[in-house]
Formats: sequence, C-alpha cells, structure tokens
Amino acid sequence: MYMQEEKENSPEVEIVEKHPLELFIQRKNKRITELNVTVSINGMVDLSVLSTNGFSKIKHIVFKKGGITTITNIPEGVEFVSCVHNKLTEIKGLPSSLVELYVNDNKLESLDLSTTPKLKMCFANHNSLVQINSLPE
Repeated sequence: MYMQEEKENSPEVEIVEKHPLELFIQRKNKRITELNVTVSINGMVDLSVLSTNGFSKIKHIVFKKGGITTITNIPEGVEFVSCVHNKLTEIKGLPSSLVELYVNDNKLESLDLSTTPKLKMCFANHNSLVQINSLPE
C-alpha cells in the first residue's frame, strides 16, 4: 500500500492510496479467469490483493512491460504467470498449481521452483540467474 503524509498547518494527516493493481482490478468482473494487467506497474506487487477482493477463479496472469521488482503471494489455482521486460529481482509464493512461468528479461539472480510440481514450462532467459532451486522433473 502507498502512504503519504500531509503536513499543512495541521497535525499530521495520513492519506492511504491504493496500489495501481488494486485500482486496476476494481473495474474487473470477479469471475474472470484471465487477468491481463494493461497498466504499467512499478515496485512490489502483492497478489494477495486478488483473494482479498474476491478474484478466486483467475488461472492466467499477464503483466505488461514496466518496473515490477517483486511479485509475492500468487494465489493457488493460478496456472500461468507472465512478467517479462520488467525489473523483477524476486518472485516468491509460487503456487503448486503453476504450469507455465515467463519471467524473461528481468533482473532475477535466483529462482525457487520447489513449490511448483506441475511446472512444465519456465522461460527465464535474459536475467542474472546464478541459482535455480528444485526444477520439477
């Protein structure tokens, strides 16, 4: 969540703004199975916001090119994630349901796939990978 402090002739006032992803999904039907995020996002993306807002049927998530640095808490049931051409340094909380992962052209140094027994395709070229843990057979 983004927070700002406002200091004008009054005591500190805290204004809480919603994350761009949360604003984006507000306009979506909660029964969608594919989420194509067409807005550019910078920084951390916590996908627990999907569950919190009632998006329980999503199977595919695609992020457009941007400045995403971290993705966390991908909901169970998601089978496809694409986050290419970003600044991703960390992706954690991969669900056991994940079948395809596309994280090309980022800044990943390690990738932990220990929670993804169903993974069939993983594209992680053009990163700085030095370690991949638990490639499924």
